[in-house]
Amino acid sequence: MSDVFPPSIVPGREPGDPAALTACADVAVAFCELLDAGDVGAAFELHDPALAFFPPGAPAPLDRAAARAAGERMVHAYPGRRTQHVMGNFIASQAGRDRVEAQYTVTVYELTRQGAGGAEELRTPVVFAIAHERAVFARGEDGRWRYVEQRMIPVAPRNPFDGAAA
Repeated sequence: MSDVFPPSIVPGREPGDPAALTACADVAVAFCELLDAGDVGAAFELHDPALAFFPPGAPAPLDRAAARAAGERMVHAYPGRRTQHVMGNFIASQAGRDRVEAQYTVTVYELTRQGAGGAEELRTPVVFAIAHERAVFARGEDGRWRYVEQRMIPVAPRNPFDGAAA
């Protein structure tokens, strides 16, 4: 037994229901995968209807419909666009029986570029954006975990939702 950490604390793991914390991490990963697949509608079904979505620099949150529209503009900026969202450093803590607060980092790679005839594959993926995200998840009456709040804080190099809050 370690003298540094009490027996109830496991380094790297927040206290709370492990199944709830894992379910919320799964929701965040699914959101990234659905965006990469171009299925923005399904991605935003992972959000509660009363979602508060804060794109970078937004003075007020977007509702789910506005956030979905911004996501559509980003994902389908040109025909055939492909991205790869990579999520890491997911840290979550239970803030109530049916509430989890989390933070994580998402790096978005551009796999294509806009060419004269549509999307052209890049030989080497390019970092499009890196964002620190803060999220709140809630378990619904159906037992499913969904985003109720999502805040994106750009790290580099640009805001993927630029203009979405305007």
